[in-house]
Amino acid sequence: MCIIKHKETIFHSCQVDPIVSYFMKFVDQKHAAFTGMLKQPLLLASLFWSLVFVIVFATDIRYTFGDKVALTLSLAACCSLAILTWRHTHKENRRHALALFMFAATAPTLVLLGTMFLDVRFTSSRIVFNAWFLLFCFIALRYLSKTHSSSFLHPAANDPSHAPRRQKRFHITPPRLIVLSALVFFFASGAIHIGRQAVVDEALWTYDRIPRFFENLRQGEFANTRVSDKPGLTISLISGVALTRYTPDPLSERQYDPQAEEMYGAFRLPILIMATLLLALIFRFASRATDEYTGALTTLLIATSPVLIGASRIINPDALLWGFFSLAFFAYFAFLKTKHRLDIIWSGIFFGLALATKYVSNFFIIYLLAFLPFIFTAAENPAHLRHSLLDRLREIASIFIIGLSTLLILYPAIWLRPDRLLTATFLSQAYTAVALPIGLLVLFLIADMLFRKSAFLLFLSRLVARYRSALFRSIAIVFACCVIILLASVWLNIPPIDFPRLLASPKSSFEFEGVSSFAFYIANFYPLIFGISPLLLLGAIAGMIVLIRTGDRTRHGLPLLGGLLFILCYYAGATASAVLSVTRYQIVIFPIFAFISAIGIRCLLSSFLSDTKWKTAAVPLIVLILIGSGAAYSAIHAAPYFSSYSSLLLPRSLVTEYKDMGDGLYEAAAYLNALPNATSLTVYTDRTPLCRFFVGTCLTGFANTKLMFKHTTEHYDYIVVHSSNQARVHRFADPLLAAPHPNTDALRLVRYDRAYDFPDPDHSISIHDRPGQIIKIIRGDRISLKNDGP
Repeated sequence: MCIIKHKETIFHSCQVDPIVSYFMKFVDQKHAAFTGMLKQPLLLASLFWSLVFVIVFATDIRYTFGDKVALTLSLAACCSLAILTWRHTHKENRRHALALFMFAATAPTLVLLGTMFLDVRFTSSRIVFNAWFLLFCFIALRYLSKTHSSSFLHPAANDPSHAPRRQKRFHITPPRLIVLSALVFFFASGAIHIGRQAVVDEALWTYDRIPRFFENLRQGEFANTRVSDKPGLTISLISGVALTRYTPDPLSERQYDPQAEEMYGAFRLPILIMATLLLALIFRFASRATDEYTGALTTLLIATSPVLIGASRIINPDALLWGFFSLAFFAYFAFLKTKHRLDIIWSGIFFGLALATKYVSNFFIIYLLAFLPFIFTAAENPAHLRHSLLDRLREIASIFIIGLSTLLILYPAIWLRPDRLLTATFLSQAYTAVALPIGLLVLFLIADMLFRKSAFLLFLSRLVARYRSALFRSIAIVFACCVIILLASVWLNIPPIDFPRLLASPKSSFEFEGVSSFAFYIANFYPLIFGISPLLLLGAIAGMIVLIRTGDRTRHGLPLLGGLLFILCYYAGATASAVLSVTRYQIVIFPIFAFISAIGIRCLLSSFLSDTKWKTAAVPLIVLILIGSGAAYSAIHAAPYFSSYSSLLLPRSLVTEYKDMGDGLYEAAAYLNALPNATSLTVYTDRTPLCRFFVGTCLTGFANTKLMFKHTTEHYDYIVVHSSNQARVHRFADPLLAAPHPNTDALRLVRYDRAYDFPDPDHSISIHDRPGQIIKIIRGDRISLKNDGP
């Protein structure tokens, strides 16, 4: 062992292995400058990590020695990197070990992407390089050299934002008391009868994807752990805890399962616990992005949102997506306020967890690039503008790279198939329609940065900075106009937009005749505005008024603008992809809209309460309690059908969710099970989840060729239909019935559509007393399904 005594390095008095010592002395003798770089633990770890990845992935060593050897080398590299980073860091800086470890993945991630264009096989002694790989290497080396020399990795010693933080004792404050109450309310609301719910699409995860993921993991078939394109990795890891008690039988997916209630409760409870923990983290980062009272208001409004409570108690990637995505959003805005580099690390980690949950999270990076010009002010020194711009770009690139590294570490399916890193990001299903223009834009920005010294971005940043206040106001006005147009369309039918028809077919409604891009864009606001409580809408309106009046002069102007711009850009992306954002598709927007509303309420109250009153304990506590009580009313009123919540502002004849998750099906099964001789009954239903709770024979399906065109003679004792499927069934059957010369299919059509219009069912379950959300149960001998005419 030897002691390295270079005072300019961070290896003060640290013991290293003889081989490493000899290597560093040899390099020191040859090139002192290179030694200085090599002794930086971040760069050393990056080079070491890159070398291992090149050996393991770029050379396809798995084809020669097998998957297990390749995996062993990868895990050994991870452990070595962690130990190396930890040992060669001062004790007072070890709290940054996580940051160093994640940044050390900069090089390997770039190299891993480069292997998409490299083909090396030992078995055939064939090495093929192409121009794409050489271009990629140039860009990677350029980025690494800029990143290494930037102040982002070497913060100034006198920068107070990088000074060691003192350990503060936890103090009970009014905001924290309210947050604690909100967490209890959120968990209790979600846990009530958590197993007594039949949810659409959950069987795909409980009976197939989650068990298959852990089975492939147990057998070492890591390439087969990609059980979904979502990819739903976090749901599989967290909800899969229930597999220690229950083993779902795939054959019983459409049959009665006596353990269904207990099994579903066991699968859903870990998800709800994780969502509650994420909610606590949201309070921390939202407080850092604004202040503690605004963070408490944000957490309170999220915790009392019926849509988010309902989403957090289902086995679906959306149950955790809203938490991870919003945390990445809040952590980034916390960095913009505090300039603590650790917030960038957390933003990248949460972004990676969101990527591991659902591919739609890629939009976060697109949004950061769109939001970038709004960060700079007119007072920015023109001489330092390019330097500041490059720093912001490095921060966005670091979030992206840390996110990819997090996904890479957690996702076994990528370990042996690196190309899946692209299918989980740029080439995912959500971006197939816009992948080419986004790719061209990114290439243009890279070329602008490398060859024209960011001339375009500098021009855009100066232009936005010059008219910054006007742009702030205009974005708030655009958002307010969209909300006004939506409300006028719903209340006054001006202009007429058929929202039920569009929302019933979100992936094909863009192709309907007479649907303009403007109507499609406005329709995206429908699930959001009518899926939140009126209190949140009032708070958001207050925030827009504040932004219109003050522009960028308020201290909360930037996060307020960031939230509004995010929603507008998200809906623009949905319109470009020709996919209408129903509630589940825009679940990430609800926490951000709660953040906007919290800022608006905070600014509104600040106009009535002085700073002195805010610092007292009684006034803020009373205000938060009153706001929390008003927000909790919507959640209490929506129970137990949280996912089907519709605002009081929505007319009674309409509903928010026309593709609901199956609320009320469990209650329908309970009614059928209470009938005499329930086990001998034969029931038809248009919702499969009912079959897992009904003890008799259950036939299911609708708009299905095998079922609709089946010339049936069997007798249904009961028919159970959900009104949300009515439009879809009519869209399938009406063209056949309207044909002037009915064909064979039309003559054999089974008229399930008559069940939806049946006026007097034997039993009905009304969801929130809305005609568009009714489950009808009809005796089979009271209705004829034979096609004997219209």
